[in-house]
Amino acid sequence: MATYSVHSSNFFAENNKITAVIDWQGSWAGPLFLQAQPSPLIDYQGSILLKPPGNFDDLHPERQAQIKRQIFKSTLFQLYLMETEKRNPLLARAFHLDHGKTRRLPVELARNPWDDEIVLFRESLINVESIVKRDGWTHPETFDAAFNFFSELRELGLEGLRGEERERFDKQTSWAKNQR
Repeated sequence: MATYSVHSSNFFAENNKITAVIDWQGSWAGPLFLQAQPSPLIDYQGSILLKPPGNFDDLHPERQAQIKRQIFKSTLFQLYLMETEKRNPLLARAFHLDHGKTRRLPVELARNPWDDEIVLFRESLINVESIVKRDGWTHPETFDAAFNFFSELRELGLEGLRGEERERFDKQTSWAKNQR
């Protein structure tokens, strides 16, 4: 669940399970592949460094401080990933989905692209465009199932449409006629 005014007093839990949420306006319960991301408190996007380099003692104190911060952030992030794997394997797997961030960012940024994020929003759409072709994107292993699923949706859509709208929809989705 994504919420933008998270306060511990708004969540009620029992036996490590959330039992109630109050003041939830603006919250969104979306699919895990769009929601899964480490907490901003511990998320680390830099290169992972778990021990100081051999010449650490010879470095300038400012550089030593940078390295110590990098080691701290790397260690904390790795610990978080290991604990998540142990406590919530489904979430841990979602962290490592192909193109996870590329798929998540357009949805995240589309909520409010005008708060200095329009450039990030456009960049995220360009990134999506680079991995998605005209017929969409899915793993090769699941392509047949995805194609069949869309074909079934197409048939349902055609049943509910009439006139020009049906013709337009039929033409736009003709590539997905169930040929299998």
